[in-house]
Amino acid sequence: MQSIMRRVILVSSLAFCLAGSPVFAGPNDSLEREQVWSLLKRGGVALLLRHGQTEPGIGDPDGFKLDDCSTQRNLSAAGRSELRGVAARVAGAKVKFARAYTSRWCRCQETARLVMGAQGGVEVWPALNSQFPGNATIPSANPQVIEKLRHMPVTESWLLVTHQVNITALTAIVPAMGEGVLVQPSADGITVIGRVKL
Repeated sequence: MQSIMRRVILVSSLAFCLAGSPVFAGPNDSLEREQVWSLLKRGGVALLLRHGQTEPGIGDPDGFKLDDCSTQRNLSAAGRSELRGVAARVAGAKVKFARAYTSRWCRCQETARLVMGAQGGVEVWPALNSQFPGNATIPSANPQVIEKLRHMPVTESWLLVTHQVNITALTAIVPAMGEGVLVQPSADGITVIGRVKL
């Protein structure tokens, strides 16, 4: 099982190329915004986005409840403002996400709604819920996410808003708040195209 998972979450270190698109130097490089727009409009890619900037803290307060945003660590005013700017840039670039999935955490749901703006259509998907460890356990990539991405239509681009630990488990990249990783499904998992800061 572990060897299968290693194959599934294999991150390509080779240059990535799409016909008519630039060649990227490596999967840990940041992509230029115009490259991101081009790839998202072409389809067949997914943006794994970490929630926006939050109020200070790590994790959530003790005793937090998923159905009560007031008990969680939420987006800050600066984070909301930044995400509104992202939404404006996405709309200005005429990028449309065919689907938008989010963790149940309020900061992720709000991030997804703000980025999608008038596009709407945000769906809560528990497979994106935080795997933030309560002990020394290192989270592993969620096979549900990998399997869903493998069946993404090549004509569509998806937005998945989740948490740092989940994105790191899937891609080996540690994104900052509001930063994402663009990935492409492959026959045996996902391939990282590059980091994204919108």
